[in-house]
Amino acid sequence: MGSGYIMGLWMVFCSFLFKKDWRIFCFLFCDRLYDWVFVQVALSWAFLLRRICSI
Repeated sequence: MGSGYIMGLWMVFCSFLFKKDWRIFCFLFCDRLYDWVFVQVALSWAFLLRRICSI
């Protein structure tokens, strides 16, 4: 089970090593996902603070 996981992970890493388009897509996707999560957390935090302070 562990060897299959390691082999699959190495296949992904090697494909990123040789496929520049995939590598760029993956990093852009991770960057945009991080930005989206950050904005959602900031908005939720502001909403909660506004709701708590108005009570």
